Amino acid sequence: HAARLSAEFCTTIEGFDTFVERARRGGHDVGEWTYIRKDGTRLTVLLAVTAVFDSEGNINGFLGIATDLTDRQRAERNLRESEARFRRLVEANIFGVVFGDIKGNITDANDAFLEMVGFTREQMDAGRLPWDALIPSTSVELLQRCRAELKRRGSCAPFELECRRADGQSLPVLLGVALLDERRPAEPGAPVVAFCLDLSERKRLEDQLRRHASELAEADARKNEFLAMLGHELRNPLAPIRNAVKIMKQRGSDDPALCWARDVIDHQTRQMAQLVDDLLEISRVTRGKVRLQKEVVAVATIIAYAVETSRPIIDAHRHRLSIALPPETILVNADAVRMAQVLSNLLNNAAKYTEASGHIRLAVKVEEELVAFQVRDNGIGIATEMLSSVFDLFTQVDHSLDRSNGGLGLGLTVVRSLVEMHGGSVQAASEGLGKGSEFTVRLPIWKAEETMATDRSPFVSSPSTESHTTTSPAPRSRKVLVVDDNVTAAQSLELLLTLEGHEVQVVHDGPSVLREVSHHHHEIVLMDIGLPGMSGYEVARQLRQQPELGNPLIIAVTGYAEDEARRLSREAGFDHHLVKPVDPDAILALLASLEWSEQPDQLKPLKSRDSAVELCEPGTSSAFL
Repeated sequence: HAARLSAEFCTTIEGFDTFVERARRGGHDVGEWTYIRKDGTRLTVLLAVTAVFDSEGNINGFLGIATDLTDRQRAERNLRESEARFRRLVEANIFGVVFGDIKGNITDANDAFLEMVGFTREQMDAGRLPWDALIPSTSVELLQRCRAELKRRGSCAPFELECRRADGQSLPVLLGVALLDERRPAEPGAPVVAFCLDLSERKRLEDQLRRHASELAEADARKNEFLAMLGHELRNPLAPIRNAVKIMKQRGSDDPALCWARDVIDHQTRQMAQLVDDLLEISRVTRGKVRLQKEVVAVATIIAYAVETSRPIIDAHRHRLSIALPPETILVNADAVRMAQVLSNLLNNAAKYTEASGHIRLAVKVEEELVAFQVRDNGIGIATEMLSSVFDLFTQVDHSLDRSNGGLGLGLTVVRSLVEMHGGSVQAASEGLGKGSEFTVRLPIWKAEETMATDRSPFVSSPSTESHTTTSPAPRSRKVLVVDDNVTAAQSLELLLTLEGHEVQVVHDGPSVLREVSHHHHEIVLMDIGLPGMSGYEVARQLRQQPELGNPLIIAVTGYAEDEARRLSREAGFDHHLVKPVDPDAILALLASLEWSEQPDQLKPLKSRDSAVELCEPGTSSAFL
């Protein structure tokens, strides 16, 4: 400062004169100075110095006023840093940054925004890039709301907007806008800055996630449907067996051999029930745990095994089976049991899905180095759209609750897996619904020079489950209606209850229940859920909606064991939910408990329909809601 003053006044100025020389010469001096405080710290101030005059106009002193510049310098430093950060942000091109005014004029933008919308900087500089050129008519209202919010609040919360690129393509973006000068919100040319994020990739990923979620939900639904069906189909045959064992016990016999046979059946039935639960958790086919026991075997032998297995169901439907074999002996290197299972599965399907007295044809043909097994029927056929997925796991054409002719949706998946494990192929063909279907399995023909592959694994049995029985008090006679489309199961339960002194009637479909209850006013209805004509759920609902029918006790006796089935039973109006195979003693105990509930001054074991009664037999899966 002294040097500048010396040069300005052409004389040497130093010391204290440095502060006052300009004021002494009739002016005033204003400049930044750094003070050293008592504690040694430095303080920047703005120092203004003026001369003080006496009454005669002579200088008799100087007045210095120092203003602390710390806060101002900090604010200026912060502003510079903020501007630098914003400049780096704009130039980094992480997202689009646009400068303009509230009317929609664009004055500047970073490269990211220009690349996003497909316009050049030259077009923008020439004024050919207003917001209106980027906004289709469908988004105009959103932009108008944004402008109104800008005038009201000074900023607009980020919102999704469809923009239009220079090439006309739609561009989804997230747009946020703020006024650069909040003191001028109402001015037509108020400056604004907008931040624009391209959402194209996010939208693509969202669509992909939605598709995947839908596919997973569909797969999960099919899996749940399969598990419910698996439990239902495998438990159903066990129910009449357990009822028959109970009847044998009630009838009594002193023959040791018969007693032993009865106990073996009882024990093995319980073991089978446990195996059903195990099968719900393990799918050997999908996990690749099936091991083939290959040997050279004649095709005719496999055919004989398969026909022997399927003959009962074919005869039961009064079908005519034609078999056409070539005259020469054809050998394959295969697991005879598994390949017989494959053909038997196809024959069983043909029998089940062909009207009574139909025609099934099993033919064997040689196709160069392959042997083709063809199973053709004149049954219900397969819809064209189902052919591509007919071998997929859990696939079924019929999803109704009527399971009298149903299956697990697993058989054809097993067929394909076993055939492919043999190095073969399988395909389905049908001209459409009502026109029959044809399944063709192809296997390589064995040549004498080939080495036979064998892979034998030991049979492992499951541990046995001990029998648990309960003693049922003798109830008084009740009017009971048994409802089950499984005729054997219904008949065995009818006989069991009749031997206990109950008056029992049997029907095999849903609509018959309403008719019989209205005529005979049954006290108890033991009913399956999967019924022809009307599901057990709907029957229960209609019974509850007609109090004139006497409000009978309704007990579900079903193979559907999952929680969803129990919930639906409860909502439909069932009092209890038993899972097949039900221990007959459990049913008798329940009927006996009704006797107790009518006796005064005694504890009633049955709760209201709104409560839950647990009555589980140890070691089994049978339970009441």
